[in-house]
Amino acid sequence: MRRTCHQLSANNMQPLKSLNYAQRAALLHNLLITDIPDFLSFLYEYTETVQDKSAEIRKTWTEQPLVADLWISLASTIQKLLNERSVELHNQSQSFSELLFRDFEAIFSVHVLLKYIKKETTSAKFRQAAELLFI
Repeated sequence: MRRTCHQLSANNMQPLKSLNYAQRAALLHNLLITDIPDFLSFLYEYTETVQDKSAEIRKTWTEQPLVADLWISLASTIQKLLNERSVELHNQSQSFSELLFRDFEAIFSVHVLLKYIKKETTSAKFRQAAELLFI
């Protein structure tokens, strides 16, 4: 049975290794909701960078198995979500996790999350939690 993020509670906690990306993201959001706006701002900036440099990305792309057009499309999809559902993404762990950390969007969001936690300005608690959950 596949559990959704909102079904996780202390009564039915699973080992971290058995959680999918959406469940891990929901947990991160629930634990450190005050740090989520900074991550979402970074994510938005990253989507803008991908779109601004799309021609260059297409020419130099070497990442497999993804193709450059998929990566650029994911950036566009996530940017649209950030624009249209910003309040939900900031305030609701289920929206944050289900919209940004499911399917192909998860590949993009986790990639950006791992870049974000390398920044000096990222809070130590957020960095540690993200490392525990996603590395």
